[in-house]
Amino acid sequence: MFVATSLVGCRHFFRSASGVARRFSGVAQPLLSRKIPVALKYPRVISMEVDTKPAPTPVADDAEFVSLTEGKATIRFSKGNEVFYNPAQEVNRDLSVMVLKMFQETYAEEQTAARKAKAAKAGAAPPTDTPGLTILEALSATGLRAIRYWKEIPGIESIIANDISPDAVQAIRGNIERNGISTDRVIPNQADANIFMAQRRAATGPTDPRFTVVDLDPYGSAAPFLDSAVQAVAEGGLMCVTCTDMAVLCGNHPEVCWSKYQSMPLKAKHCHEMGLRILLSSLEATANRYHRYIVPIVSLSIDFYVRVFVRVYTSPSEVKKSVTKQSWFHQCTACPSFWMQPVAQADASFTKFTPTSHTVPSECPDCGRPVKMGGPLWNAPLHDRAWTGRLLSHIEANPNMYNQSKKIYGLLSVAHDELPDQPLYYVMDSLCNTVHVTAPGLTALHSAFLNSGLKISISHANPNALKTNATNTQVWDIMRSWNKLHPSKRAASNLKSPAHTIMSKEPSLVADFTPHKDARPGREVPRFLPNPTEHWGPKSRARPNSQTKKAAPQQQRKKRPSDGAHPGAKKAAPDA
Repeated sequence: MFVATSLVGCRHFFRSASGVARRFSGVAQPLLSRKIPVALKYPRVISMEVDTKPAPTPVADDAEFVSLTEGKATIRFSKGNEVFYNPAQEVNRDLSVMVLKMFQETYAEEQTAARKAKAAKAGAAPPTDTPGLTILEALSATGLRAIRYWKEIPGIESIIANDISPDAVQAIRGNIERNGISTDRVIPNQADANIFMAQRRAATGPTDPRFTVVDLDPYGSAAPFLDSAVQAVAEGGLMCVTCTDMAVLCGNHPEVCWSKYQSMPLKAKHCHEMGLRILLSSLEATANRYHRYIVPIVSLSIDFYVRVFVRVYTSPSEVKKSVTKQSWFHQCTACPSFWMQPVAQADASFTKFTPTSHTVPSECPDCGRPVKMGGPLWNAPLHDRAWTGRLLSHIEANPNMYNQSKKIYGLLSVAHDELPDQPLYYVMDSLCNTVHVTAPGLTALHSAFLNSGLKISISHANPNALKTNATNTQVWDIMRSWNKLHPSKRAASNLKSPAHTIMSKEPSLVADFTPHKDARPGREVPRFLPNPTEHWGPKSRARPNSQTKKAAPQQQRKKRPSDGAHPGAKKAAPDA
């Protein structure tokens, strides 16, 4: 038990093994080395006493198997397949249970109202039963998530726990039976996920074979499964998608990102939100091929992965509007200035759509350096505030129901307060480092924006984020104003540097740093909690035991020849 202050002591994103950090070197290092500032505050009031519950620890049942309990589910798996369970993903599973509970209530109300209206129109008696959820966990591994859904969420009709591996399906069946659940309700299924979802994409009889919920949580990218998944979701259904290939989404491998998501990323400090928007853009484009579109409910960047929850609807007229939800993204190569340019614009009635004119200069007007272009990105809101508000209320009413309630509450509280119509963000330490200015406090900086009539918020993806409707020039004006009040000793000596070019201009907006009443609203709550253990990150890809044993000798480092020996020399025979 310890008392947590918002943001203090946090090291956001990738406090994982050194190998993972090296793999994401272009993304993780700035966050790992950053000192987190003193917190902003949040008006919701919860206990400041944070119970740092450890993640469930596998317990050895015998020489070959281990078991663990998470939520209301207990699972058992072979010791050679510990990679099937990652305690870091408990946040993902707890959040998914919360969202599905809210979705079940909403979906049941919507379906009941629709059925009553249909019955009234036909002059029939209204139905008395409540429709239940049908859920597909397409990549189930151990069945843990499916078992938790069944035992913790009311109103479920059936769940299919699918995996392509026969060994995994056998483990799923055993875990379902071990938890006292009928395999007629939580159904283990062995199939290729894409083929199985494609078989359920269209009605072939009086009933709709599609699922009300499709959950994709693969190792790496979910891109290969998106096409089949958007067709297998029922009208108004929910898609839950996880991607752990953050090196790709954050710009370390732009050519791979283009091949998977048809979007070009740019390496920048706002890479985590950019990754979210690339995934949503790909989801929308995939759905549009089938006259469908998505509505994001919650979209979060958590630790080493992104997790999105979107509802899927069918409407050719709404699909036409999708082009206005996509933007090209322009980033200066020498400073944090960026621009978003919608792919197209619509008239007032949303009946005529035309491409937007190119308005972004080829050179940055702030520092004079070249500007790169990436995208397209999703430019519409990441979250539905009604849903985030319900989730926060649910946690407040049930603070001890989930092991990871505190961390999820912190993430959702920041997401709930984010400016919904301002894609991407600046990072305070990046702004200060660019122009060699002493960093102001977050309260003073937020006050400067608010006193100037601008909007400002932080981001769940980065505690140092500045999400604002200010232009690039206005942001730099505020930094110039701060430097006039607090001159830096690290003034740029190179007259051609971006820092000198930016700071040599007189500010057209003179910022007032007097504390603003909305800069620190309410009481403090924990918003960015530290990771509970070391090496908090993704595990190795799951492999069959036979492959693991065969791969072991190949992973051993080859021994160097002895000093003075030629690499091709034969080894001396051992003494008799």
